[in-house]
Amino acid sequence: MKRKIRIVTAVTIAVMSLTACTNENANVISTKDDNNTVAQIENTETELYSGIDTGVNTDTDDKTNTQNNADNNDSDYTSADKDLTAKEDEFKEKIIAQSGCKKDDIKSFMLDDFDDDGSYEAFAIVGDGIDEDFNCIYNSESWFVSDSKCTKLDIAYGMGLGREIRTMTIGDIKYVIIDDYFVSESYSFVFCVSGDSISETEFSHIGTVWADDNNSDTFSIIDNSYDMMIDNSIGDLPIGHTWKKYYFFYSQEDNKIYEYAGTSIDAKTVEYWVGRDLIKELVPAGDTINNVFMRGNGLIVINYEHEEDDGSICYYHYIYSTLLGSFVDDYGKNTNEEPLPGICLICLCPNMASYPEVPGPNDQVWYGG
Repeated sequence: MKRKIRIVTAVTIAVMSLTACTNENANVISTKDDNNTVAQIENTETELYSGIDTGVNTDTDDKTNTQNNADNNDSDYTSADKDLTAKEDEFKEKIIAQSGCKKDDIKSFMLDDFDDDGSYEAFAIVGDGIDEDFNCIYNSESWFVSDSKCTKLDIAYGMGLGREIRTMTIGDIKYVIIDDYFVSESYSFVFCVSGDSISETEFSHIGTVWADDNNSDTFSIIDNSYDMMIDNSIGDLPIGHTWKKYYFFYSQEDNKIYEYAGTSIDAKTVEYWVGRDLIKELVPAGDTINNVFMRGNGLIVINYEHEEDDGSICYYHYIYSTLLGSFVDDYGKNTNEEPLPGICLICLCPNMASYPEVPGPNDQVWYGG
């Protein structure tokens, strides 16, 4: 589904006076104005785009989240604690019976009432051991267990599954995340529970999912691509590994998740927002501009390419945050004015795209989608 949002020039993000934002970090908040989402700024003591380095939010009210732990026989257990321990043992026995594994093979286990219906469910990762170098469980498989179901999840394609089962609450849904590890990248399988059934989300297994530690209505996905260049010497193959962050938000208006997609704009509109002709200043003469767009969270992206003497094509991009008043890298952190390798997509998930309406000079408005 496509949904349009609007970017407005609020006092807090005055286009021609952004120096205050460079000295303080800021956080994007989705608010509503005339049934559109408006990108605004709230000053905080944290970074604008958090969640990539510190990891994902893990709900602190999880009933049981054990990582290869022994049974606790504390005599001070309440009856509720004993019930949870009994339920954990019951579910683990189901996995052992179905999979043929041993109890010590259950390396990661999470028990909770994920859908708040009064019944408990569990996710588990079973494997031979922990690979400390890659921080994953090798020869692993994952399981979902409820009172009436014990099902193996067909999600292990890489070197092994992540050693932790993670959760992320967006809106009123608690999502369960299991990471599939490869040598230099990972992909997050994302599930939600409803009764005795589970379903995989539309943003599952397309990149690594990270929650925003400072805003429960936003999260990001790191996309892995080989898009630095097309190498003419090896048959025009794409080479060069890049990792780029794409941003998503929850809309309380219609209880859905959208991606901050990009609306195409021109050089004059870039100058209108930034106060500088970035394209003329930064893109070398003779190189080709592929596209320029602005996301609903205030990021302006300039994609361009350079042709080498042998016919190979190198791809570059810049990202400028109108909220910070500075350039940022592919993870949303402040950087200098050096080009970034690879191609930054207008959106990662077209079916979830939310395109902003971007004001430009002379009352011009750009529409995406």
